[in-house]
Amino acid sequence: MTLLWSVIPTDVVFQTQATTSTPYQEVKIGNVTMLVQMELGGRARIERLISGNPQDYLRAKWQPGQYL
Repeated sequence: MTLLWSVIPTDVVFQTQATTSTPYQEVKIGNVTMLVQMELGGRARIERLISGNPQDYLRAKWQPGQYL
């Protein structure tokens, strides 16, 4: 048994990540998978690129922070 002594309320300490996370989706374009964050207005911002081809990481339009 582990005791936790904290001034932070237990519901804050033990909250799940699902309640605090932002909406991410995986999008597949060709052989490339991207983790995108959906924003207001239907725009998707690239957060992470997943590919086995090193050339895909050099494409300016697929860099993290770009919008689809």
